[in-house]
Amino acid sequence: MATRTVRFTPSIRKLPLLGVTYADLYRRTKVEEAVFEALTQQFELAKVEEVRETPSVKVLDPPSFPERKSFPPRLEIMFLGTFLAFAGAVVLTLGKAHWKEIDAQDPGKVLAHEVLQTANSHMPWATPNGSRLQAMTHRIWVRVRRNDSANAAEE
Repeated sequence: MATRTVRFTPSIRKLPLLGVTYADLYRRTKVEEAVFEALTQQFELAKVEEVRETPSVKVLDPPSFPERKSFPPRLEIMFLGTFLAFAGAVVLTLGKAHWKEIDAQDPGKVLAHEVLQTANSHMPWATPNGSRLQAMTHRIWVRVRRNDSANAAEE
């Protein structure tokens, strides 16, 4: 049985070939390092230039301001708002007068009372967390109850 020794160093016969290969690889590595450094410098300079030249829009012509306003039509909005407010007030007034004329035993009025009473039972007397919906239904319910109790006292 022959023992084989492992050699970590090349033989003298292979040294010239290895030297040429080493020199070639070393030269390639140095060239690639130089290219990498040049590209890195160019990249850094490009980043600095980009930051420096932030405004990429140039004003070619100054803006011209219109002589009169064209939109929105403010006069039409004003008249429409006034008309809608007036119409809403009329509907509310007529609805309230009609509600007072309805008999207290009417099924629709009884249903409305039950709905408002249920809504009010789920709400405390003071409106919690500033809820506008609960405050509105509470005010309506209180007014309806006052009117009904006043009507019942008259009869």
